[in-house]
Amino acid sequence: METKKKILIVEDQKSLADMYKTRFEFWGYEVRLAYDGLSAVTVAPDFLPDAILLDVMMPTMDGIETLQVLRRNAPSVHTKIVVFSNLDDPKTVAKCKEFWADEYVLKVSVTPGQIFNLVDDLVNRAKIVEEEASPHSESPQSGEGASDLSETATDVSPDVCPCCKRPY
Repeated sequence: METKKKILIVEDQKSLADMYKTRFEFWGYEVRLAYDGLSAVTVAPDFLPDAILLDVMMPTMDGIETLQVLRRNAPSVHTKIVVFSNLDDPKTVAKCKEFWADEYVLKVSVTPGQIFNLVDDLVNRAKIVEEEASPHSESPQSGEGASDLSETATDVSPDVCPCCKRPY
């Protein structure tokens, strides 16, 4: 039996957080909400999300500080973090990438369906890499359940994680 994928949605606008919660639950995810960064860093270690959807401008602890703490105390190196904000500032984007945000998305530029597709694709790729790296997993026969990571793996050096392209 396949376990449900998990997402932590960190958004201070409750109506937006609830809307994304409803959508991700509809698409089969187990969802937890945090309305500020401090709550997010408290919830993440016990929840162990596959993905985190993280707003930047929030009370208590902003998204960049939250991202730093989450990555420093990462529940899993394969947890995908998508920063989504209305802040269209190159310095903010660069700072998020510096702290290993997997994606930075402008809220006004995407639909909830596009957010779901982005998150789900990142989670699925990370799960494939995790399964292939697991010493207990059976390696698929050629053509049989083999993943399509050839495109991703070709542009990654051996010193970089193939799923997230972070240095080892």
